[in-house]
This record gives sequence, structure tokens and C-alpha cells, in this order.
Amino acid sequence: MRLDFLSPFLVSMFLGGKSEIVGGVVTVGWLAASAGWIYHAFQYNGKVWPSLKATWDNSFLCNRCNEMFCLGN
Repeated sequence: MRLDFLSPFLVSMFLGGKSEIVGGVVTVGWLAASAGWIYHAFQYNGKVWPSLKATWDNSFLCNRCNEMFCLGN
């Protein structure tokens, strides 16, 4: 199980106790990164995902030859 998402939290816990300014900067940075990630997710889900899903819906896997066939497009 990956716990990479905890590293910014652990850094903020370590540095947050050292100074209010450093803790504030880490918190604001974390919030900005989270907002950027959410924006990226919405952009991906609105622009990239629909075409990938349509390709997936119009394809099938032959169990005999193990080949993927795309219909249409």
C-alpha cells in the first residue's frame, strides 16, 4: 500500500511546530497543490476521459487470438 500522500502531511507536522510562519507556508502550499490537483482531475475527466471511454465502449477482446478490436473510428 502506497503512503506517498502522507509525506506532505508529515513534513507539515514536523515543520509546523517549529514556527507559525513555516507551518502557514506549508499549509498554504498544500492547499494550493490540492486545488491544482482537483483542477487537473476536472480537466482530465471533462476532456480526455470521454474519448478514452468511447474507444473502450467500441472495442472488444477476442478470447481466441487475444487481439483487441476497435469498432468504428
